[in-house]
Amino acid sequence: MITIFRNKNICEFGYANENLFVSLKDLSKRDEVSDYLQTFIQNPQNIEIRQFEKMEVEDLSVQSGEKVANANQTFGTVGLSLIDGAEQYCATCRHVVEACLGTSNIVSPRHDSNLIIIDTQIGRFETNQIFTPSLSIDFSAVRLLRTDIQISSSLRNRLGNSVNGELFHRDRIVLPADTVIYKWGVTTNLTTGILREVTERGDYSYGITVDSTSCFAEKGDSGSLICYSDEGSEIAVFILTERMVDKKKPGYSGERRQQFNVYRLADMMFLCKSNLPGLKACISTDD
Repeated sequence: MITIFRNKNICEFGYANENLFVSLKDLSKRDEVSDYLQTFIQNPQNIEIRQFEKMEVEDLSVQSGEKVANANQTFGTVGLSLIDGAEQYCATCRHVVEACLGTSNIVSPRHDSNLIIIDTQIGRFETNQIFTPSLSIDFSAVRLLRTDIQISSSLRNRLGNSVNGELFHRDRIVLPADTVIYKWGVTTNLTTGILREVTERGDYSYGITVDSTSCFAEKGDSGSLICYSDEGSEIAVFILTERMVDKKKPGYSGERRQQFNVYRLADMMFLCKSNLPGLKACISTDD
């Protein structure tokens, strides 16, 4: 069968429905290819000649919205991937890590453990260490045991595609008014909402108020990365940590006003670099 590929008009061959086939980019070459097959192949009349159909390539990688879990399926959400040289991490909330470990007593920046699993569309991956930049911050990075896992090097947009993104930098304070934000979470998958208010609460924590016609985030979505689109670019802003009590606000056409605690991703990266100076957020292939 390898002989088939020696013909420049044939771009693939295979077996389907109990029949052999060859695919051509240009079906006008059918007769030429048929003569070629008669020269080299027994019973060439049994080989189907078809039009080649190019398929879009979809990267399979650890990405935003994957599951951080233990063997008993206590879980939270991977916000994004991080790299430090050859080492690979998944960012999430510290309370997710503690729930998976069955403890509320992580007392050092580095905590060795193999109890946490990153459960993804391409497999389940073991981890071997948890890095927490500050014991007063609800943010952790879980280190993958293997260093050869394909991780997403860019942001996940609202269509689910990986695209080059940007970080909402620490020197920026105000988002555009009524910004439409979105996140990928394990429980509620893709959700969108309108950001109405941002309140600084101290110790790097912010409160955000979101209007959405559906639930923006539920239990299990902790750790989700919140982004928005701006002139064709995807901007990574917040790591979601907690959901607060819902409130109704009249005048928003039935939309539900929801409140959450978040951290700015740029602040978390700043804190991490004191111990891991080479750590990078995987939000753009240009970085």
